[in-house]
Amino acid sequence: MKKLAVLTAILLATCSFAHSQLTLGPGETYTYEFETLSPTERYEIGFPPVAAMSVTIYGFQSGDALRIEMFEDDPMGAPFCERTVTNTTNPLHFSCSELYHWQDLQGSIRLTMVSGSATIDNFLLHSFRPSGGSSIREYAARVYVPEGRPLLQVVPSERSIVLRWETSATNFVLEATPSMSAVSQWEAVTNTVEVTNGTSSVTIARDQQVQAEFYRLRRLP
Repeated sequence: MKKLAVLTAILLATCSFAHSQLTLGPGETYTYEFETLSPTERYEIGFPPVAAMSVTIYGFQSGDALRIEMFEDDPMGAPFCERTVTNTTNPLHFSCSELYHWQDLQGSIRLTMVSGSATIDNFLLHSFRPSGGSSIREYAARVYVPEGRPLLQVVPSERSIVLRWETSATNFVLEATPSMSAVSQWEAVTNTVEVTNGTSSVTIARDQQVQAEFYRLRRLP
């Protein structure tokens, strides 16, 4: 049973390395601010001016919860749209729209993992603005994530597990938890970090693990 549990943790981290996606753990936040959106060829008649966002979320399980917030300007004020997604459909397609926002083509969004974890590949931002007469023109941007977020690779061997990430990610700390749940407690991994050819790595001996462990790189404030 121990070997099976450890292997599960390894596969989870390896998949995170193989795909350029943003994975949020409990309490982690991703914020995106934009100063403009690009015009598209789409026009609507009788369509109201609105701000809209859509995102596809992967890896949702029972008990997971992701809070999505949309802001008129920077994310310091109150959001004009705030929803917590808890649906267990996998993948989950989520959208939100509000009247008369982002009419200056500027704003921000914030994603916060309330509990559990989820993976996000990209999201789509829209603003529909009056374009003369009764027509409305769409302005949009598809944003792929992460932006500069390091990917964690886990390489297993018979006697140890090696965790690797890019050395350029100097503002991240390696953490571990024995379980993925709403009350997961993440602790810093204190093993020595070795640097070789632009790659940081930590080696964890098999006999150090008394149970399954999940790993992440957390951005420091």
